[in-house]
Amino acid sequence: MIGQPELSAKSFARRLHAAFADFRLTIEDVVVADDVVWSRNVATGRHAGFIHRHPATGRSFRIDVVDIMRVQGGQIVEHWGRDARTAVKAPNGNPAGIAETP
Repeated sequence: MIGQPELSAKSFARRLHAAFADFRLTIEDVVVADDVVWSRNVATGRHAGFIHRHPATGRSFRIDVVDIMRVQGGQIVEHWGRDARTAVKAPNGNPAGIAETP
């Protein structure tokens, strides 16, 4: 998201909300050290739209997410993110790598 962060972040958020009905990102923990912020989050919703060549499945999901951001002048200037989708992709057979919730 470096270059035009406000445009990239808005575009990413629009794609998420279009593909995942009832999308919610809950911040569980935040740690700040100097100019770096770490957050542990949980993303939930329902796969209701097309994303990354995958049609909607209608399935609900929960994904654990860790975000690391470097802040400068009150703005996020770098972002790294990791989620658990790769850990759940093969076991549940979901091509989009979305963990189903019961």
